[in-house]
Amino acid sequence: MKTIPFEYRDGGRTVKVDYIPRLMDSLLENKLKAFGAVLLRGPKWCGKTTTAIVHSKSYAFLARKTMKETYDSYLLRPQLFIDGPKPKLLDEWQSYPLLWDLVKEECDIRNQPSLFVLTGSYSPKLGTTNHTGSMRIYPLNMNTLTLYESGDSSGEVSLKDICQGKDVFGTNPLTYERITERMVKGGYPAAYDRKTDDLNAFGKSALSSIAETDIQETTGKELRENVTRAILRSLARNLSQYAKNTTIIQDVAEIEPLSETTFYTYYDGLLRLNAVKEIEAWSPALRSKENLRMGPKREFSDVSLAVAALGLSAEDLNNDPHTRGFFFENFVWHDLAVYGDCIDAKIGHYHDSLGLECDFTIHLANGEYGLIEVKQGEALLPDAVSTLNKFDALVDSYNVTHPNAPMKKAKFKLVITGDSAYARRGSDGIYVVPIGVLKP
Repeated sequence: MKTIPFEYRDGGRTVKVDYIPRLMDSLLENKLKAFGAVLLRGPKWCGKTTTAIVHSKSYAFLARKTMKETYDSYLLRPQLFIDGPKPKLLDEWQSYPLLWDLVKEECDIRNQPSLFVLTGSYSPKLGTTNHTGSMRIYPLNMNTLTLYESGDSSGEVSLKDICQGKDVFGTNPLTYERITERMVKGGYPAAYDRKTDDLNAFGKSALSSIAETDIQETTGKELRENVTRAILRSLARNLSQYAKNTTIIQDVAEIEPLSETTFYTYYDGLLRLNAVKEIEAWSPALRSKENLRMGPKREFSDVSLAVAALGLSAEDLNNDPHTRGFFFENFVWHDLAVYGDCIDAKIGHYHDSLGLECDFTIHLANGEYGLIEVKQGEALLPDAVSTLNKFDALVDSYNVTHPNAPMKKAKFKLVITGDSAYARRGSDGIYVVPIGVLKP
């Protein structure tokens, strides 16, 4: 893995780090050129603080317990929070919610870019701040390391090139077992410079942190650790599927009966912690609204957290290809979402009551879209191709009955695999690309 030596001043000491270059670097740099402040948000330990430090000239680490007395005293003179060379990092800004409005006002007064970088592991409740920050504070979502960032992907195939219909080729460097190891290990940067015999050490640590302290801090309520773990366990059992909330509640009832209201308190905390993500449903005009299933699809921000929730090992997953398939889909979504952000594209999914389902859809800024199926191996390619081609028939049928408002067909169709030997575009125009060669 490529790293870059970097050092910065923290109080009276010099801190040296080996920085892993992130795809977020160019996004953050570009947004700072345009906006007064950028909000970098994402799950704990995904590397956002280190990335923000690299792009800042002064720093305030607001969640440090040893600095609490000092920062509390700043409440008498809030300007002290934002004084210093710019851009200034306000790490875990939600520890002092007044900072949001203070930063927004400072951006208005100065009317210039590159003033602040804010980071946050969770989102504050609505109403905590007076202003949305629109046009002043630009939000960017960060996640744990992708395969390309960790050096596991060769990066021979660009998602952008696929979106533009270009030919691709690349040789897969990853084995079935290596992908499983990477899923269990997770994408936490610290997992790559610290040796441990437990492959899932950081997934387990993240799970414990969420259940024992983080969800309580985020919601401001005394939520039970065992209930949080039970909800995460149920979500992991229903990974990459369309389980209703009632299903999750029924699962948790084995531990403790939950009302729907109480469940939403826990679930909202998990969403605000960026532990769990909701992928929005795509709702084209191809089907009547009665036939579309508009509920979100749930994935974990890092699939290693789902591994920890179920207490699985790499061997467990390798010996259970059916279960591994759901974990692999979450794994692929993780990288797709990051790569999509890099090319200004959004990831969705399609599911209707008539049985047609597409694992992921990708929507480009120019209105075009692509269809993506995820399969662990080449043996499942015929099923993936059959599913993707059904959408052409749907579009043709729709356009016959709506000639004055025709719908475009997908710009591209893509099958992302685990064990394909190489990437290519077939004679049918469908791309087959192993996750181990993909980059933005």
